Amino acid sequence: MNELELASRVAVAALVWAEVRPVWLSPWYVFLLWIESYVGDTFTKPIGGCTMCTAGFWTLAISIYLDPPNVAFHITAASIAILLGAIITKVFQWTQQ
Repeated sequence: MNELELASRVAVAALVWAEVRPVWLSPWYVFLLWIESYVGDTFTKPIGGCTMCTAGFWTLAISIYLDPPNVAFHITAASIAILLGAIITKVFQWTQQ
């Protein structure tokens, strides 16, 4: 799996996770709000509070799991995921208007 393929898959999943917020994930968002009330949003953004943060964090974690010694792959994949997350978030918001 190359960087673009990994980043695009995770960025789309992050969009659903952080922006679309399906009803079946409501307990997760209640949990995030509870955590955020104690520690702020620096911890909750990468685990579902922000599309770009979630896409970058999970792409980095998955790429490290798939190929630990390849540092350039990790940086490239996470950067692409953050950019794709920003782009598809704007497109999603544009389609909601």
